[in-house]
Amino acid sequence: MVFPRPARPWTMCSSYEASERITFKELSPFECTPCTYKDHPRDRIPDPMKCVKKYRRSAAGGGVQPQYKEDGTEWKRTLEDLETSVDYLLTVFSNQQSDGMEEKTSLVKTVNFVDDRLRAVQVDLTTLLGSMSDIDAGTLNKVRGIQVKLVRYNILTQHLFSDLGTDKYEWKFANTALTTAISSFFAAYHGPNSERGDENNLDEVMSYAALLHIAMVMKNNEAALPQTSSTGQQCGLASDGGDGMSVILNLYRKHVQKGSNAMKNGYFPKYQWALNIAGAIESGEFLSALKLLAPKTSDGDNFDDEFRWKVIARCCIAQAIPLIRIGLMRRYNKSFGKQEKVRDDNLVQLLYLPSPDAAINFCERIGIPTVSSIEEGRIDRVVMKAAPISITGDHIVTMTNPGRSMDEFVFGKPNWMLCNPPGSKKRDPLKGMSSLQRAMTKMKVRDDPNEIDIEDDVLEEAMMKVKVGDDPNEIDIEDDEPGDKEEIMRKDEFGVLILPPGIVSNLIR
Repeated sequence: MVFPRPARPWTMCSSYEASERITFKELSPFECTPCTYKDHPRDRIPDPMKCVKKYRRSAAGGGVQPQYKEDGTEWKRTLEDLETSVDYLLTVFSNQQSDGMEEKTSLVKTVNFVDDRLRAVQVDLTTLLGSMSDIDAGTLNKVRGIQVKLVRYNILTQHLFSDLGTDKYEWKFANTALTTAISSFFAAYHGPNSERGDENNLDEVMSYAALLHIAMVMKNNEAALPQTSSTGQQCGLASDGGDGMSVILNLYRKHVQKGSNAMKNGYFPKYQWALNIAGAIESGEFLSALKLLAPKTSDGDNFDDEFRWKVIARCCIAQAIPLIRIGLMRRYNKSFGKQEKVRDDNLVQLLYLPSPDAAINFCERIGIPTVSSIEEGRIDRVVMKAAPISITGDHIVTMTNPGRSMDEFVFGKPNWMLCNPPGSKKRDPLKGMSSLQRAMTKMKVRDDPNEIDIEDDVLEEAMMKVKVGDDPNEIDIEDDEPGDKEEIMRKDEFGVLILPPGIVSNLIR
């Protein structure tokens, strides 16, 4: 993947700050020259094209403290510099490495670096806009473009880290960053804009804000689960105006012109979709809500804006999906007759779960008894009205935070959902052969692949090597664009499942 480069050096960070951070050993490996990023912090050399301004708290003498150039004039990042900084940081996040690094870093370390630098971007952006006497439409449009990327980034990051506790990921800071990005986007939107693209961004962010609020309301209203403090909250975020479901209607009143018929005219379809989900949940129609949220079998065939929005939208409410299923099972448990047994494969369809085993496991975790039947083979059944919904012990954790087990629901089943185990290396299909055997194998593959007695996947790799050797332009084996064979998920050293770089980039840009 190509890393965006600033138009000139020292546009993302001042040379003074870079040298100061060398002194205090605060220079990140992501910001160093390719020859020194592995060295001890005191020996690292900053790369002018990669160094990004660090966030400093005001209490520690940082924050918006002015910095100066060598000629004595004040150094400030322009709006274009901030835009470049965000694009560069999101590229580092997508790749888990900066330009020139030989290996990928863990996602946790990468996000810690990116989050810190993005906090500095938000501080500089606020300061910059506050110093402007007149903010034109072009400036506001750029600000909105920056913030919508940060909204997607924060939502996706929270889903990717949903298995991690507060000991590895600062959930309080993460929620603050997401809230800041959403509120900053709305603050930069002054009523309806004539540009259709900007209206689409407003529609998108309103839908995310609504879904995050829906998830929070469901978590707070679920009586079968204990309440948790807002610190470290991993299930939704509250919108301004209260704790009820109707609060999401305020998004339309506040950010769309009063008296507008935009929704009647078919505008804001993403926000309307979120409202339909909220209405279904509020009225107890949990099956309808699941149908709206569930990925379609065709999802992932075309990686377009619609697919990206649906994935990020499901990330917003993914941790609340078990709560929707609990509400649905509570209804089924009342509707069926006493001791009536329901087949596991029927529950798969009712609950939108991936398998019969998952359906049985879910019912057992919420306290509904199950039985096995030897009729028609081994078929498990759920016994309705035998017990009320009751969640205890370890099951509380999985119900309140299902984590990455929601990946299939969030992303669907595209080919890049396969996982590459940590430390695995691609096998050489010609390994162990002499140079003569290699040459003969290549010739046979070229003449008649069916004559070669090797495994199908090895044969395919050998044929690919031959084809690439004949004409490299005939075959696309890049590993950083969506849809390529090489693009699969992988686990990092902390056990975090990481999406392929090209997929991540397309989801947040």
